Amino acid sequence: MRRNGINNQGNRKMWGVILLSVIFVSGCTGSGNNSADSAADLSVPSVSATNPDDAATGVAMNEKITATFSKGMDADTITSTTFTLLQGTTPVLGTVTYEGTTAVFSPTNTLDQNASFTASLSTGVKDLAGKTLAANKTWSFMTDVTPDSESDSDSEIKPTME
Repeated sequence: MRRNGINNQGNRKMWGVILLSVIFVSGCTGSGNNSADSAADLSVPSVSATNPDDAATGVAMNEKITATFSKGMDADTITSTTFTLLQGTTPVLGTVTYEGTTAVFSPTNTLDQNASFTASLSTGVKDLAGKTLAANKTWSFMTDVTPDSESDSDSEIKPTME
């Protein structure tokens, strides 16, 4: 009879160890709490590149203005309200699209020649986790002093007769 008691006690210990092992293993996986997921969730989005670059000169007048983000963003937050282009203090009309990690502002009309522009992304822009840019992102550029080569042919210098 004593032998039976030892087996029951051993079985209980074995099942206890198995139960604790299952609880431990299930707590370590699949919950999204590993360090890689936590780091991604804690990072704040930023603008990693712009086109044109800040302070660029000689920018083509038909240039599309782009901003590349450090991570995937919520496309619904990238609009003509949160991504703007100004010539001086005058808003430039255009459309805004977003694909991959890049937002694109496409002006409705060709940009004025030899003019200064300021592009801006507001903190209304959010990543997929709902985190906003830490601060507004603003950059400026200047368009080319001469029209594009296609329209340049009409302004060709013609020789004069004396």
